[in-house]
Amino acid sequence: MKTFATILAALTLTAAAHASKDCNVRDFGAKGDGTTLDSPAINRAIAACDTVHIPAGTYRSGSILLKSNLTLILEANATILGSKDLHDYVSIEPPNHHSLALVGGANLNHVTIEGPGAFDGISLTDPNGEEHIRGPLGMYLIRAEDIAIRNLNVRNSGNWNVVFRHATRVTIDGLTVHGGYDGINADDFTHSTIVNSKFFVGDDALAGRYWEDVTVTHSELNSPTNGIRMAGHNVLIEDTLISGPAEVAAGASGRHVQEAGFEILANGDGHANIYAKPGPADNMTLSRVKIVDCYTPIYLAQGPGAPYNDHSAGMGKFTLSDVDVELAGNTPMYVAGADTQHVGELVLHNVTIHALGGLTQKDAHENGTAVLSIMPVSTLFVRYLDKLTIDHLNVTFSQSDLRPAIFADHAAALDITALNITRPTTAEPILEGIALGPVTFDGKLIPRTTADLTSIDLPATALSSRPSSFTITARTQHPGIVIIHGTAGPRTFDRDVYLDTTQPAHILFPDNRFSDPQTLTFQFSSLTRDLKILPLTKSPLPATFKVFTNTPGGTAEAEPDGFHLRSKSDNRHLYIKDEYTALYQPQSLPEHATIVTRVDNPEMRSGWGGFSGIMVRKDIAAPAKSPGYLTLGASPAGISIDWDASGHGMIDHHTPYDGHTIWPLYLRLDRDGIHFTGYTSRDGNFWTKLAEEDVPTAIGPLDAGIFTFSNTALFTQFAISH
Repeated sequence: MKTFATILAALTLTAAAHASKDCNVRDFGAKGDGTTLDSPAINRAIAACDTVHIPAGTYRSGSILLKSNLTLILEANATILGSKDLHDYVSIEPPNHHSLALVGGANLNHVTIEGPGAFDGISLTDPNGEEHIRGPLGMYLIRAEDIAIRNLNVRNSGNWNVVFRHATRVTIDGLTVHGGYDGINADDFTHSTIVNSKFFVGDDALAGRYWEDVTVTHSELNSPTNGIRMAGHNVLIEDTLISGPAEVAAGASGRHVQEAGFEILANGDGHANIYAKPGPADNMTLSRVKIVDCYTPIYLAQGPGAPYNDHSAGMGKFTLSDVDVELAGNTPMYVAGADTQHVGELVLHNVTIHALGGLTQKDAHENGTAVLSIMPVSTLFVRYLDKLTIDHLNVTFSQSDLRPAIFADHAAALDITALNITRPTTAEPILEGIALGPVTFDGKLIPRTTADLTSIDLPATALSSRPSSFTITARTQHPGIVIIHGTAGPRTFDRDVYLDTTQPAHILFPDNRFSDPQTLTFQFSSLTRDLKILPLTKSPLPATFKVFTNTPGGTAEAEPDGFHLRSKSDNRHLYIKDEYTALYQPQSLPEHATIVTRVDNPEMRSGWGGFSGIMVRKDIAAPAKSPGYLTLGASPAGISIDWDASGHGMIDHHTPYDGHTIWPLYLRLDRDGIHFTGYTSRDGNFWTKLAEEDVPTAIGPLDAGIFTFSNTALFTQFAISH
């Protein structure tokens, strides 16, 4: 593989005889006709000159190699159009497929790239790239100082659009990015500004680690994943719009729903940093920011179960000031540290949120804590936080929400002023927590008080290792924070609850798992109830079923409560390699029939990549080949029908995702010849139509069954009716 260093050395020698400092690429042989490979001529011009003009035209190009003390000007209607041949691209550094780029350079000083022309990566794919599909980066600059990008367009990159590794004093003004994956992905990125820029991308708009002394202002971030997914120190995002749904579908899932507006990508150990000091994400501020149509506007998490948390350096102070959120999903704010690494402080100042609502706290059972999950809280969940400061938080809902408003797990101090959350009188307590420190409402310390516990709502039995929930009903005559304490064998259950009325409150204890078969006695004050834990035994699969898996560790097992399927695979493999685990009945689906299944989330896997549900095709054991292929499935990103419209044996179309899934759920697929209609239901009785599609190659009897990919799922019901 050719490298940036060897090619640049050769170009430098070739250019030694040239005296020109300001030149036009056409003088070096570039044609701009959209057919000729012009990158060799452009690179000769760059090696020879200090200022390089690219006039109007379409320049088919492999890698363009930058040098220090360069001004590269793409004039109006000038387009650098990526070559379709991967051999035309150079590995910048290190030499591998992940650093191929349309334009890039290493060890750069004083480089300016100006528009209004464009770099167009033609969405080139690479089977050896990330996820077996991502192609060359748009721009890749490593070890770079004093860089300016102005009034430039970058579009259709095969991977991330603009990438910085070890860069300082970067000014980005008037950059427009459309398509590709991350808009800007930067590590070890300091003393820089991003202003007047727009990102309409298929992954994170702004991403990276170790941003230090960076300001983003007067910009727009439109993304199907995260508007901001990075960590830094002294980072200010101001006067900026973070918006969904995305104009560009997510490259990995195809959805348009935005996951999070602001998500932390935790800093690591920073051992390779040149500019940024290793340390926690700290003093990060959103000021005068508007967030529109985003499922979880604020998701700041580290520790076990949180994404992107290898070698986390911790999280310090985060401030949201004058932030307006419209159309938030069912988990507006989630902020969690770890027991050994607390978040320092969360400040909410003049924050307004309008959220979807419409749930009860029991709806959140079995739904995990990742982005696009559903928490047993309507507004804010915090865990392992040293200080929460709320100064004017206003929250309204499209539908009344009965969940507690705020849940604080090991929050050392809560100082709350002017809290206004629209709630019906039947809603659960406004504040619940575990190991709460002092709580101040409007300057008054909330006293501790006692509660009368009136009942325990507990199932009679549960399977070992399966999630189970129970509810304690409590009331008090004296408003304040009551401490609810109970035991079950060696396990303790604690909850601090703010009760401000004499109405009974129902305190949910979700997702409890017990590994050993036994009978446990739950005791809360004078209340006792027994729970019998039954063994989770394995049984032979019914003889009418067959198992197919082509994923590592893929299994299908019969258990007391249904069929448990597992698959571990790259989250693109259903679409790129057609990898899955399926339990199916061969040729069991006639041309007029209905399939119904119930899908649970037994291991709380809530990463957006997993997908589980119903699969039909002529031969489920012939992936990437068999036609008549359709799935109706659920992921944390929503429920969709995916199908093979072209008949080549691979999924190539899907219906839009709605943005979230409440587990468990029912799926129903009706077949009428080649016509399929999908439905969803919360209870198996009242069905909501999802979509209907034709699969031209679905002729005659089909294999039918349940499947999962990059996920684990429990199917507690499966039936085909003719």
